Amino acid sequence: MNNVAARVLSYYGFMFPKMKEQYDARIKEIEEGTVQITESEIQAFLDSLKNVIGDRKYEITCLYFGFLGDDPKKASELAAEYDVTSTRIVQVLINACNAYKRSDDFIDLFGIVQETYDTPEKMPVYRIRGISARTNNCLQKAGICDVSDILKKEPKSWFRVENLGEKGREELVAAMKSMGYGDFSI
Repeated sequence: MNNVAARVLSYYGFMFPKMKEQYDARIKEIEEGTVQITESEIQAFLDSLKNVIGDRKYEITCLYFGFLGDDPKKASELAAEYDVTSTRIVQVLINACNAYKRSDDFIDLFGIVQETYDTPEKMPVYRIRGISARTNNCLQKAGICDVSDILKKEPKSWFRVENLGEKGREELVAAMKSMGYGDFSI
């Protein structure tokens, strides 16, 4: 059980590379037995992951990370098994991670993601509910990484954000208002 929990933690580290040190420390705590993750918690994570990313991506993710008790497989092994390139396997894993961490079904199993933004202004853009992946990508490409970056931006400058059209701006305004920033406008 601890082995699977550590593998699930490695997945979170893959999803959130900037927090890898925190996840590695938690893996050590699991291995030492100071932190316990129950089977039902892991099963809830696996169910929610499958629900969000679909069967094929779920299968590839489970095989790569060894979630189902088997030893983790390398991208090259999975590429041979699925008759695709290793690059394609990595793309599938990244797409699955991005879809999961942006979904409403995301489970912060280890509490590390929430610990990193203790105020709403520190919340990453990809965790804002109500904005599409396209809008999220436009914001991140423009260097807007969290809510504080959104709040700092001058209203007129939003029209210069590449590929952020009227619909994206409307999504952003609605999302910010739903977060309690009623005076936010573009």
